[in-house]
Amino acid sequence: MTAIEKGAFKNCRIRELTIPDTVTELRRGCFEGFHADVIRMEGTFMPRVSGETGYTRFVGTESFRKRAEAVYSSFVQEYTEVDEELKEEIEEMFFAEAGEMDFRGVTAQIRRVLRQQTEYARKPQGVPEGQDFVEYFLTGQRRGNAVHYASAAVMAYRTAGYAARYVEGYHLSEDEAFILSEENQTAAVLTNQNAHAWAEVYFPGAGWMPVEVVPGMYTELYTDQVVEGAPAYQVNSDQTEKGLELEGGAGGEEEKEEKRERTTLTFRGVLSVILLCMYISFVLYLVLEIQRAVRLVLRRRRAGGRVQPAELYAGDLERMLLIGRVPGNYNHPMELSGEVEKRFRGISRGEYERAVTLLQKVRFGQKELLPYETHALNCFKEKLSRILYCQKSAWGKAVIRYWYALY
Repeated sequence: MTAIEKGAFKNCRIRELTIPDTVTELRRGCFEGFHADVIRMEGTFMPRVSGETGYTRFVGTESFRKRAEAVYSSFVQEYTEVDEELKEEIEEMFFAEAGEMDFRGVTAQIRRVLRQQTEYARKPQGVPEGQDFVEYFLTGQRRGNAVHYASAAVMAYRTAGYAARYVEGYHLSEDEAFILSEENQTAAVLTNQNAHAWAEVYFPGAGWMPVEVVPGMYTELYTDQVVEGAPAYQVNSDQTEKGLELEGGAGGEEEKEEKRERTTLTFRGVLSVILLCMYISFVLYLVLEIQRAVRLVLRRRRAGGRVQPAELYAGDLERMLLIGRVPGNYNHPMELSGEVEKRFRGISRGEYERAVTLLQKVRFGQKELLPYETHALNCFKEKLSRILYCQKSAWGKAVIRYWYALY
C-alpha cells in the first residue's frame, strides 16, 4: 500500500488507527466521516497530503519519534567537528585538570576558564592574517567580545563531545524589558548595541539549548546591553482642524475690525507667554544639565582619575537606598537585602548581596576589583538607579538626576 484513497475509512469509528511506514500519500477525503481518538504514524516521515483529508490529529508512534531523532542526530554530527590542532589546545586549556563531568560541569568549567584567562572588550583588535580566529583569541590576544566567547565555547563543547553551534541575534535584558513595561511601552528599538552571540548545545529529544558564556552575562546583574533610544511606536497622527466663522451682527465693519484686533492681541500675548516659558525652561534645563555634568567630572577627579572607586559606589548605593526609604541599619548593609528586594521591584536579594560583597572586598579586604567585577558593580548601580527613577514622581525624578546626580 502506498496511498490511502478517498472514502477508505468512511463512516468508520475506532479508538486508534496506526498507519504503517509503507504509506507515502494521504489523498483528499480519505478520512471523511472517520472518527478516531488518534491516528499514529509509524514511518520516519509524514506521508504527502493531497488536499484536505478530513482529519487533522496525527501523532507519531514511539518508533516514529526514534527514527526521526536518529535521522536528525546523524545530521547533527557535523556540529561536532573540531580541528585536531585546535582540539589539543582546548583540551590542555579547558580540561587538562578536569575529571569526568556532566553537562553542567562542562559548562561551569568553560565559563571559569574564559572568565579567568580572557578579558571582555567590545571592540578588540582584528585577527592577524593566517591565524585561526578561536586560537588567536584563547592563546594570543585573550581579549574579545561576544563573538569571540561564543566561538570559543562552541569549540570547547565540541571538544568535550557535545554537538554545538554558533548563533547570532539580539539581546534585550530582563531589567530593560521591566523598565519598558513600567513605562507602558509596547515596542523597543534593537540596534547594533543590542547585537549578541551565544552558543547552542544539542540534546537528543530536546533540541538545541542556548548557553551564555560571556563573563557577566550569566545573570542579568552583569549585562551591559542597553535599549538604544526610546521605543519606536507611532500613534495615529492624523488631525482634523475645524474653521471658526464669525457671525455678522449689527455692529458694522468697525465692530468686526475691533474684534479681529482683540483676537490678534490675545493670540500674540499667549504666544509670547508660551515662548517665554519655553525659553526659561530651556535655560533652566541647560543650567541643571551643566551643573550635573560638572559635579560628575569633579567626582571622578576626586577619585584620582578612576572611573568609579569603591568609596563612590558605596556612597551612591547608600544614597539610593535612603531615597528609596529602605529601613534598617546601614552600618550592616547585608541585613538590608530583604528590604531592598521588597522596595525595588526587579532587584533580587542575590544581586544586592553580590554588589555589597564586592564593595566589602575593596573596603575591608584592600583588594582590587577584577574588570568583570567592576563591570558587575556598574551594571547593578545602573539597574538600581533606573528602577528607583521609574518609581518616583516627576519631582522625585528631577531630584535624583539633578540634586543627587545618580541617573
